[in-house]
Amino acid sequence: MEGTTSYKWTVVKTKALIALRMEKDDLFCKKRNAAKEAWESIIKELDFGQHVSHKQASKKWENLKKKYKELKRPRTGTGTDQGEETPATWPFFMAMDEAIDRALA
Repeated sequence: MEGTTSYKWTVVKTKALIALRMEKDDLFCKKRNAAKEAWESIIKELDFGQHVSHKQASKKWENLKKKYKELKRPRTGTGTDQGEETPATWPFFMAMDEAIDRALA
């Protein structure tokens, strides 16, 4: 399976993905193809089976980082009166804040 099907990420599974990605951060910078092997390890630990590929997990992580950065440094002049997400309303902000801060340390 190479990412041809869509997986419905739950809040619980997404938070678990963030926690494991943070826990296994050192696996992502060891050698060539390290990221693929690290994602496969995370997928196995989360018991995703054939539902999620390493590419899908990686894409989810990249999307989480992108959303986090957008919320961390919002464009000037933008408001939240249209129901837009804020750091307070996005369920993954605190977990991503910890993950990104740890990665930068």
